[in-house]
Amino acid sequence: RKWKEGVEHMKFVVRLYRKQIYHGRVFLHEQPSNAKSWMIPEIRTMMSEAGITLVETDQCTYGLKTPSKDRKREMHAKKPTKFMTNSRALGEELFKTCDGMHAHQSLVDGRA
Repeated sequence: RKWKEGVEHMKFVVRLYRKQIYHGRVFLHEQPSNAKSWMIPEIRTMMSEAGITLVETDQCTYGLKTPSKDRKREMHAKKPTKFMTNSRALGEELFKTCDGMHAHQSLVDGRA
């Protein structure tokens, strides 16, 4: 039931994105890179259309941090994320990947 609700929501946001495009506005869609929602046919169709930019980024490059295992300090959280937009400039700005120069803490055990 929850999956069906999520699919319906994704279909709804695609309709909103199309309105944004029609009226000359920008949209930005963000989901974790491994989210099943990227496989929804309406999302896949939109991803492949002309003028749509799809980028993958690591949230640690934007300062995402979470408590360490012992919860005594903050550590970077990589959180691979995809963005879909109709703005080339926004897509270019969001295209950042981790350089691996710091350790990561997984977003588990209530850290997400």
